[in-house]
Amino acid sequence: MKQLTEWAYVFLYRTDTGITSHVSTVQDGSRAANELASNPRISADGRHVVYPTRATDLGFDNDTNGRFDDLVVKDLETGTITLLTANHDGTGTSPTGIHTNHFALSQDASVVIYTTREASQSSLPDQNFRHDLFFSRP
Repeated sequence: MKQLTEWAYVFLYRTDTGITSHVSTVQDGSRAANELASNPRISADGRHVVYPTRATDLGFDNDTNGRFDDLVVKDLETGTITLLTANHDGTGTSPTGIHTNHFALSQDASVVIYTTREASQSSLPDQNFRHDLFFSRP
């Protein structure tokens, strides 16, 4: 495992308690994920954090693209991490990652909207290599 200083990770600092916690961990929270995580967004209620990551050790059976960006949401109350950018049929992730830092979430993170040029996100033919808008419900 790489040391924390070798990669970008996501942390949360709570101004009400003065406590900093590590968000970009593996599913059980026992250690840092094995790759980059960046550009987080937090839900208005403070419960969910959405961020792109290249980690391959988050425990998703359908994360089939190796060290390419996937978009995940972490529930800070339960610690559960959910993969948002599986293929349209849920069988895997896009072969080259989602290539986006353009995403937004609803106040309670029940809907996440993101852009990507990756055609495997859609069930429709898409060969124009332009960004398309997608949404996910964690």
